[in-house]
Amino acid sequence: MHFDRSAFRLFLLFLGIEIAIALWVRDRFVRPYLGDVLVIFLLFYGLKSVLRQTTAVIATAVLFFLPSVLNIYSLLKRLNGWDYPTTASPKQY
Repeated sequence: MHFDRSAFRLFLLFLGIEIAIALWVRDRFVRPYLGDVLVIFLLFYGLKSVLRQTTAVIATAVLFFLPSVLNIYSLLKRLNGWDYPTTASPKQY
């Protein structure tokens, strides 16, 4: 199994930032928008730390495929009116 320590350290850094945003930030920009941008880096470095692929392959997967999969709940909510609990709901602000 492949393991890249420097990529894993960056993954942990972005994970810490995301956790800090989730716990202490309550605004309408950082949490919903900047947090979503940072999660792309979190996913990239998380995959890069365990996969033996080129940077271009991992970046393509993160930028094009994973956000689509992760947003399936949002799509279902819009199509079916299906409601699910979330911690980043705009109603909480």
